[in-house]
Amino acid sequence: ILKNVELFVIEPAIGADQYDFLLNGIFANNLDPQHKTLLEKLQRALANFAIEEGLIRQFIQIQGDKVVKQEGLEPQTLSRQGAPSLTELFQAKRYHQFEAQRHLKRAIDFLNANIDDFPLYKPYYEANREAEQIETEERTDLSTPSTQKGGLIRF
Repeated sequence: ILKNVELFVIEPAIGADQYDFLLNGIFANNLDPQHKTLLEKLQRALANFAIEEGLIRQFIQIQGDKVVKQEGLEPQTLSRQGAPSLTELFQAKRYHQFEAQRHLKRAIDFLNANIDDFPLYKPYYEANREAEQIETEERTDLSTPSTQKGGLIRF
């Protein structure tokens, strides 16, 4: 679950180059203070996304303030756990989804506010801004009434 969240959420959010730099820095134990701060922010998002995914797949449950992993034990066990209700699962999933998005936004805001300290992120950020501008222009063009005869939309 953690690797999937890293690959499908964290990496697309910060760019492959910045993601790889963080991984290499973790393994080499040589991250500077700015990158350590970014890593702490991303770890909070990663943890909440992983819990959310675990809840969806029903690998884990939330019981009180504890995360409980579901696993089959020996048949003669005396303990019994009931499955959570759909409402409890939905509430826990929604909470962790919200927390994950909030922490990811804080990490991205930190990157954007300190963009000069993250040279690998800067080109990724600028490319995304350009793509968003193009997409916004295309949406604006599509929503502008057609004045040509024979168009699908006439006003």
